[in-house]
Amino acid sequence: MKRFSRRNAAAKLLAEQRRARVVKAIEAKKPVGEIAQELGVNRKTITRDKNKMMNQLQTENRTEFERQREEHIAELEQLRVLVEDQSIKPEKKVELLLGILDRDIRVKGTAAPTRSLSATIDATTDPATMGLYQRFMFETRHLGMAEMEEVFLFARKMRSPVKPGAQPPDSSELWIEDGEPKQLMGDAQ
Repeated sequence: MKRFSRRNAAAKLLAEQRRARVVKAIEAKKPVGEIAQELGVNRKTITRDKNKMMNQLQTENRTEFERQREEHIAELEQLRVLVEDQSIKPEKKVELLLGILDRDIRVKGTAAPTRSLSATIDATTDPATMGLYQRFMFETRHLGMAEMEEVFLFARKMRSPVKPGAQPPDSSELWIEDGEPKQLMGDAQ
């Protein structure tokens, strides 16, 4: 029986030494295959070691978090008792109790879910790179209605005369076929 426990203890010691070397190799960002080759073990052994160490860390972190959480809750309970002091004004008691409740809800995770909104705003403020409408809006952003009316009056005074749009030409070689003007086709008279 002693032989078995000595072998078991030796195997555990070797495994712990291997895991310590695995940690160093992982920190050096070596791939699993390379680590296994260096240590003379199967890749699955390295993967199992990694998983075991991750589980241990998660358990330790969870336990530490729960301990801190319980301490925090106990401190909040002590604060509740202190608020019962008669020297504290009733208005202040309400404020303190609401603050304690708010913290208690956050620590225990019982707060209602909240919505969040994220937006991306492209705020180009260089007038040289803006389009005409954006630049007009940028340049007039601080004007009141009276100043805007002045801008509109100024713009009316600057109007250029209306130019006629594009007109058809007086004649075109496309309108003539065999020296004669082309006849319109269809229902046109």
